[in-house]
Parts: sequence; C-alpha cells; structure tokens
Amino acid sequence: MNLTLKYVKPLPGPRIGNLINGTWRGGIIGNVYSGSADIAFCGNWIESSKINTGIQVSVPVQRMCINYLVPRPKRRIGNWYAIFSPFSGSLWALLGVTLLVVSWVLNLMSLKMKILIDCRAKFYESKSNALLAMFGILVQGSWPSSKGNHGPARQIITGWVVFGLLMSTSFSSTLVSHLAKPKFDKKPEGIRDLVEMGYIWTENSPFPAQRLLNMEDSYNKKWADSIKIVGSMDEKIEDLRKDRRVIIGTDLWGGFATFSKRAIPSDVLSGYETMAGEPCCCKVKHHWIQVICNFTNFFIIQFCL
Repeated sequence: MNLTLKYVKPLPGPRIGNLINGTWRGGIIGNVYSGSADIAFCGNWIESSKINTGIQVSVPVQRMCINYLVPRPKRRIGNWYAIFSPFSGSLWALLGVTLLVVSWVLNLMSLKMKILIDCRAKFYESKSNALLAMFGILVQGSWPSSKGNHGPARQIITGWVVFGLLMSTSFSSTLVSHLAKPKFDKKPEGIRDLVEMGYIWTENSPFPAQRLLNMEDSYNKKWADSIKIVGSMDEKIEDLRKDRRVIIGTDLWGGFATFSKRAIPSDVLSGYETMAGEPCCCKVKHHWIQVICNFTNFFIIQFCL
C-alpha cells in the first residue's frame, strides 16, 4: 500500500470543536466534519447526545462505566498496635473489667480473713498487690506460691489461673495465625464506603460530578462534595501521594483509563488499584453513564494494568 500520512492542524476555536445547530465547527472534530481530515484521535471525549451528528466514534460512551482507583490496602501487622489485633476492643474491655473485679473481690476477702493468723492471703490486703498479682497470673508472668495457707482465697486464685491459661493460649494461637497471614486494611467497595471512610478525589479543573452521579442518593451527593480542586496538575499528582485519595476514570479495553489531561507518574499509580465491588460504582440513571464529561479539552487515556 502506498499510504501517505498528512497531519492537519485543528481549526481555530475550542480544541475539540463546537456543535452548533447540528454542525461541527472548529477544533479537531471540525476538521473531520468538513472533510479536511479523515481521523481524529487522542482521546476526544464528547457527550452521548453528540454522537450521531455527522461523525463516527470508536467506542460508544454508553458502554463505559465510571470506576475508581484507590490506594492499595496496607498490612495491619506492620503497626505497633497490631499486637492487640487477636482480640476485639470489646473483649479487651471485658478483660480489663474482669481483672479489676477479681482483684477487688480478692482484696475484700483478704480483709475479712484477718482471723486466720497464718494465712498468706494477707498479702492481698493491699489493693495494689492484689491487682498486680492477678495481672501477673493473667499474662503468665507470675504464679502464686503453693506453700502456706491461702484460705478461702485459694478458690479464686485457682479459678483465675485456669482463666488466664485459657486466655493466653487463645491470644497466642490467634497472634501466630495473624503473623502467618496478616490482615489488610479494609478496601472500599462503593460510594458509601468512600464517604464513610473519608476518601477524597482530586481534580485540577472543574469536574461535572453532578452529571455523573445520582444526586438523589445521599451518599452520591456527599461524594460529589468530597471533590478537591487544586491549582495545577503538579499539585494534583502531589496530592495523590497522600492517603485516602481516589483517581476517577473508567474500565476500558482491559485496563483503566483516567481522565487526567497529563499522564500520572507510574510511581504514583503503582500505589493504587481498581476499587472492588460492582464495575459501575456510582448509581447513575439507567445504570449506564449517559454523559462522560462536558470538557472542551482532550483527555489522555492512561492504562493502569
């Protein structure tokens, strides 16, 4: 084939062009409409209502669905407080209350046993001694001596020893399983999770969120208010390095296409992955996005595999 390529500069006016009374004028699409050019490419996003207006587009926008890139979840075991992960917060609180109650009962019983002159339970007449002794038994750090007479306190101490053995065994086995298979932070799976978990999406120019989201839904409305507008693309890229940030785009041709006007560095994208859940995470009317955007500038389609 004897094929010769000729590049044609866009006509004056908006970069993509204007649709006036059914006729494309100016810009890249204006060249195609007038016959000055055969093909226009480089991610020219237009509204669905403008598709059948004398031009032929490649992939219908109705088949695209808004999705998000979210930061990759981090391992919880990497934090110092991960040692407390085997038990839930309520269970830790119950253990604390139980420790205080048993120490108080042991101390009260020791004060009532002064008639037993040779009773080692006198050691527990001090509240601090009783608390430290019960804590030592719970964490398997110390054991009461079997010598001497503990009196009626022996039943309490014996029961607490058995309880401590059960809790320490459960804690140790659960901690080992967490070390072998560490847990990760929760990953958002929809607009509701993004709102409740405090995520923010950053753009460096106005974005038609109201046209993409179902504003009748309270969570979609809150999510539209979560957008952060920065002054430049450099500021946007720097902001995306922070936690709880989101990159908006669409699943396209086996990859993920962002709506950024400039490519996002690979070292930033490497910290993100596609949000789990339904492919179309925002509940728009008729389930499919009717309007992708109303920007007049072109967009870079950047794939994140």
